[in-house]
Parts: sequence; structure tokens; C-alpha cells
Amino acid sequence: MLTSQMVKEAALNLGADLCGIGSMDRYEGAPKNHDPRYLFPEAKSVIGLGFRVHRGVLRPMEEGTHWGMYSSVGYANVNDVHMPVVMRELGSYIEDQGYEAVIYNNTAVRYNVN
Repeated sequence: MLTSQMVKEAALNLGADLCGIGSMDRYEGAPKNHDPRYLFPEAKSVIGLGFRVHRGVLRPMEEGTHWGMYSSVGYANVNDVHMPVVMRELGSYIEDQGYEAVIYNNTAVRYNVN
């Protein structure tokens, strides 16, 4: 049996900085394009992962010396490189335990995909 503690430990070991698990009923009343139950109606829980943007990436913006570092090394690197790998590995871990996983990356919001 897969427990929430096992999922959280796996997520952190795979490279997430934060991991939380919530009940699907928290989405009651949410618009369809913000409700994960429309992606996977049988799901009982949603897993949220958090990834840190390193403090040093923000300093050049604050100092006005290099504006591109946050968008390339901070945002894009986290969302387009690191996070998808961690999510895929966590999804594989969940499925290896006999459950199904739907992986949803927030980059769909950037591309206006609902």
C-alpha cells in the first residue's frame, strides 16, 4: 500500500523541494479548466510539488546587471528541465506501486492550453 509519507519521501528524494497532498474535494466549485478531476475523475488525491528558485538568480535583477538570468536559469530551467524529470520519475514510482498517475506541468498555462 502506498502511503502519503512514501510519496512525499520519494518526491523529495527525486529532487522536489516541497511536496503536499490534498483531497480532490478541495476543488469543489472550481472552474473545469482548474479542476484536476476533469483530467482524472477517479483520482482521490492531488500531489503538489514545489521547486526552489535559487536566491542568487534574483540578485542580478535586483542590481540591474543581468535581466535574463531569472527567466532562463530560474523559471525556464525549473519549469522546462528539472520539474518535468522529477514529475515523470514520481509518476513512474506511483505506477510501479500499482496506482495510476497523471502528470500535469504548469507550462500548459504559459502556452494558453486548458
